[in-house]
Order: sequence, then structure tokens, then C-alpha cells
Amino acid sequence: MTRSNRTLNRMLLALVGVFFLGLAAVLAWPWAAESLPVLPPAPRLALDSVALWVTSGVALAIVVLALTWILSRGRGGTRTALTVGDVSVATAAVEHTVRDELADVPSVLAVAAGAHRLRGRTALEVTISTRRSADLPALLERVRSAVRALDTALGAEVPLVVRITTGWRSGLAHVQRAE
Repeated sequence: MTRSNRTLNRMLLALVGVFFLGLAAVLAWPWAAESLPVLPPAPRLALDSVALWVTSGVALAIVVLALTWILSRGRGGTRTALTVGDVSVATAAVEHTVRDELADVPSVLAVAAGAHRLRGRTALEVTISTRRSADLPALLERVRSAVRALDTALGAEVPLVVRITTGWRSGLAHVQRAE
């Protein structure tokens, strides 16, 4: 989820929450005015038909825009990395190929792959999680050789984005030995 989507999501949730809070207050006011003598009696609202239609139109426009925005999210992700004729290669095969190429690198903790359709073409994204003390120049050379092996295995060059990350998992990971 990108930062703009996250911000829009939070704003939308806040607006929906404020709307329902106000609606609950309006609906509960007559009951609360009878139960608590400190509250003034609930006012009688005289809505004319123009105000009602304008409010309904604005609410309908907001609902249509919200549905359009919701239904347009999440497009582009695919599990197919490459299709040649009738043969499709899954992203799991890409992940396993890169993982096998980097299996003997001790600073690599995990490899993940994903594919996205962009303008009719498939672009691959490979994320490599490493330890904090990883030798980046050596790791980059190994990643380049893994990408060459991937291109050889696929039989074609596919657009590829490689992300090398560290995080809380790298701080908790330790070398495992079998003796």
C-alpha cells in the first residue's frame, strides 16, 4: 500500500466514522433528552424537498466515487512471470531459481518474487532480505549472476527490479549450523 493510498484510506475511515458518530448522536438525542433532564428537547427538523434532494445527490456522488476508487485498486498483480506460446512460468519458479543461486550466500535470509502487468508487459520484482552486515558489492555481483542464470533458465530477458532489504528479521536471525 503506497503512502497516498494509506493516507486516503485513513481520511476515508475518519470521515465514515465521524458520519456514523453524528448519525448515532442524532438518532439517540430524543431518547437521551427524555432520560437526562439537562439536555434540551430534540429539535423538530423541517427539511424541504430541495435540501433533501441536494443531500441525497451529494451522498450518492460520494458513494459512486468511493466505489470507483475501491474497484480500481489492486490491479496488475499476477502469478505468471513469463508466457511463451502455451507455456507459462510462475513467479514461484523465479523465486526458487534466484533462491538456489543465492543459497550459499550466508548474508541472504530470504528471497521473494512477484510479478506485475504494466502496459501489457510483465515486470518481475525480486526482494532479497539480508543481514545488516552484508557485503553489498559482493552480494550485488551474486545477484547479477543470479539474474543471468534466471534469464538463461527463462530463455528471455524479462524486466526485473531487485530490492535488497534489511529489517527486524535480520536483527533476530542467527546462523544455524548442523553438526
